[in-house]
Amino acid sequence: MLRDGTVFILGAAVSAEVGFPLGGKLKEEISNLLPARADQVGPKQFPLVDAMDRAIGHRWFGKATELRRGLQLADSIDNLVEHRTRDDPDLARVAKMGIAAAIAYGEMRGANGLRLTSGLKDTSYVRIFKLIVSGCPRDRLADALERVQFITFNYDRSLEVFLRVALEHYSGLDARSAADLASKVEIHHVYGSLGSVPESLEYGYGQEPNALSITAMAAGIRTYSEEIESERGDDLRRVIRDARRVIVLGCAHHPRNMKLLDPDGLAGFQEVYGTQYLEPPEDAVSRPPFAEFTLPAVQAFKTAINHWQYRSPNRIEVTDFRIEPLTSLQLIARYGSSWLDHG
Repeated sequence: MLRDGTVFILGAAVSAEVGFPLGGKLKEEISNLLPARADQVGPKQFPLVDAMDRAIGHRWFGKATELRRGLQLADSIDNLVEHRTRDDPDLARVAKMGIAAAIAYGEMRGANGLRLTSGLKDTSYVRIFKLIVSGCPRDRLADALERVQFITFNYDRSLEVFLRVALEHYSGLDARSAADLASKVEIHHVYGSLGSVPESLEYGYGQEPNALSITAMAAGIRTYSEEIESERGDDLRRVIRDARRVIVLGCAHHPRNMKLLDPDGLAGFQEVYGTQYLEPPEDAVSRPPFAEFTLPAVQAFKTAINHWQYRSPNRIEVTDFRIEPLTSLQLIARYGSSWLDHG
């Protein structure tokens, strides 16, 4: 089992391992769901168009066109929504619907692979689950699951579904028992999600989206400003404050996200592990060495952690700080055994 107080922070690269699009690909998929002409709507585009039309009426096409143009200039759709949400709520609503539709189609693509162990490749989810149940008898599964918490920057619900399916297949549990046990794991979606996963996986997850489901899913998506102002932000900071070790996988360590997680003091923080795996740009005149390219992001993350610990009344010191240019799988392979409770 993992030692108590273990928190995993998951970024887009972790969801990408199970088939969800990274930032650039997500923008492309959303753009493809927005018709170029109001009178030419494809079958896959229709649910999103129907949802937009129900939400803002005939203005949907103008806002969809604005969104498509804006996406060409945005680092990510999240940045664009944050930029426009206060002065143009209709555009922000359309953008959130586009996110919901694209992620819902991603859940459709990944549903079978997540349900069948034969379809699961070696992913961070699989390796984390192996650590959770390592040396754990079946009657102590609840204890093992309660030792770990997740903070995820991803909208999709693949982690929740994976944990249920993994418990069914590994421990021989029925669907209801697996769902009950999986619910003991705290999973915090920083910017919201498409909604809670229903008890029956045959309903809601992996289903083809329609106008009503897209509208409902989009309502659960939040911008940075909305999250800062919500009570959920307090939950995120509580998790970080009370953690003993934090393991960051597949994140870009954006300063804005680090600020959102700032716990304003630490209780028992001891260890930080993390990946820094950003490829240098392909179009660079001379590509810098990988370690040199990632160094600024590594230093920025270390600065944020140092800021957290020195604001603590009891001057908590991080005794083990390992942020390395590795993939998530490589980091878990290198350090995973040190996160286990060997007692």
